[in-house]
Amino acid sequence: MPTPPQIVPLPERASLEQLKKRAKELQRAVRSQQPTALALVARHAPESRDPLVEFSLDTAQLVIARLHGFPSWPRLRQHLAARPGAPGDQPRSATRRVEDFYRLRTGWASAADVRRCAAVATPAQPDPAHWQPLLTARRNGIRVIAFGSPDGVVFAELTPKRVTLSQPAVGASAGEGASVTFHTEFGTIAGVVAPEVGSLVVERPADRRPLGWTLVADGVFVAPNAFLVDSTGLVLRTNGGPKGEIVPVAALPARARPPSWTGPHRPSRTPRSPPRI
Repeated sequence: MPTPPQIVPLPERASLEQLKKRAKELQRAVRSQQPTALALVARHAPESRDPLVEFSLDTAQLVIARLHGFPSWPRLRQHLAARPGAPGDQPRSATRRVEDFYRLRTGWASAADVRRCAAVATPAQPDPAHWQPLLTARRNGIRVIAFGSPDGVVFAELTPKRVTLSQPAVGASAGEGASVTFHTEFGTIAGVVAPEVGSLVVERPADRRPLGWTLVADGVFVAPNAFLVDSTGLVLRTNGGPKGEIVPVAALPARARPPSWTGPHRPSRTPRSPPRI
């Protein structure tokens, strides 16, 4: 007997705008044939006959609706509209969204930042010529860029004087939740998320206040300048759930550090091409 598809509760502060954005991200991921996105469609819309290169937004919205336990996108919209305090019941300016707080820009990075990142890339990272900006976020003078690459997601943290890069991280599969793949001495925390994750908070185990509201988009999350991860590890709380997953420090990657040299070019190496933007 087939196993019923996993139903994921709506995030506590889910909005129609947020879910529309997730549907568009799913549409792009399916058209680029990302395995996790294809698996999500196979589970929640197996009757879909859309060619991958023409995967429609209507089908993507249907997948998002069924993922959250609704038979159709209109039923999901009705549910959101009927909730007390729905966005349509109050002025748009009443709530400051996390996207605004971090000044999110999707699918973009400045040419100057891209050149800085390419200049410090080492053989441990994929060739920067193949990097594609997924998003840029900023806080307190720190910018964080997520790049897509053939080997996985590469995160970059930029301050006025330093650039710190992550190792490439493979995207999370459905059901895997969130995984931290990058954290720095300036408190940036970032990683990958499964398709069903719509919101994420990072916390210290000993202080359950939401110290790091994160941006979630295109299968990644970033929390620029959130907090320094110490020996107690951290907690990941997804989709507004009351309980989170405790991640011990031993299960995290080592804290990323910038190169020990500070010049504009890598020493004694042929510069690698910056990505096209």
